[in-house]
Amino acid sequence: MQKTLIAAAVMALIGSTSALAADAGLKGVGVTLGSMGNPFFATLAKGAEEKAKELGGNDVK
Repeated sequence: MQKTLIAAAVMALIGSTSALAADAGLKGVGVTLGSMGNPFFATLAKGAEEKAKELGGNDVK
C-alpha cells in the first residue's frame, strides 16, 4: 500500500512537468521535501530523481 502511495505521489509530481519536458530539454528538477532522515521523503526524492533522469537523461541535475 505504501509503495503504491509513493509511486502515485512521484508520478503526480513528475507528471505535471512532463509536458514541459517534451517541449524543451529538461535541465533540472526542484523538489521540496521534509526530512531526508524520514524513509518516506527519501523514497520520494529517489523516485523523482529517477523519473527526471528517465525524461531528461543523465545530465539532469
